[in-house]
Amino acid sequence: MFTRFRVTSRVIILALMMIGFWGGSGSSTAAAQVDSVANTPSSGESLLKKYPQRNALPTQANDNASFVSSPFNLYAEAFGTAGFGSINAEFVRPISSDQGLALRTGYSRLDAATIIPLSVSLLHGPGSHKFEIGAGLSIAFTGSDAYLFPSALIGYRFQSRADGPLFRIGLTPLLLTWSDDGITDTFLLPWGGVSFGWGF
Repeated sequence: MFTRFRVTSRVIILALMMIGFWGGSGSSTAAAQVDSVANTPSSGESLLKKYPQRNALPTQANDNASFVSSPFNLYAEAFGTAGFGSINAEFVRPISSDQGLALRTGYSRLDAATIIPLSVSLLHGPGSHKFEIGAGLSIAFTGSDAYLFPSALIGYRFQSRADGPLFRIGLTPLLLTWSDDGITDTFLLPWGGVSFGWGF
């Protein structure tokens, strides 16, 4: 009886030792697998590390760089807001990726009158071809008198690069006011102009 008890107890102890061995080994293996999975980068993280530049947001400077125009233009205009022609200087400032603001002043001479055309216009278009819309005011000086002629502008502009040639064409209706023998007459003159110049 005692012999059977000793054999049975030895078998139980041996079984417990084997269970403890396999249990400890399994738990350590599972922990190692968990650590391995936790430290393995996901496919999304791998793509972000491999192609970081594709996830970068464009800066404002890059946006404005796509607006093609010279910051300073010189051009001659036939007809247009000054009447029968003018020499003009223009300053352009980008305000978004596809828009810019143009400020223009010029000089013209007609008979005894000196005419100074002034205008501001919005340029729309990210590339070489732009739609232009604006308004202006031409001041005509004749001796001690000065006359104001409001104008509008709607047209097309082409400038292939910032330091290249400039072409403009459009409608420039003029609001004219004349006084003769005490009679003042105001009328809208359908007009237009075409310009050639260069950007710097």
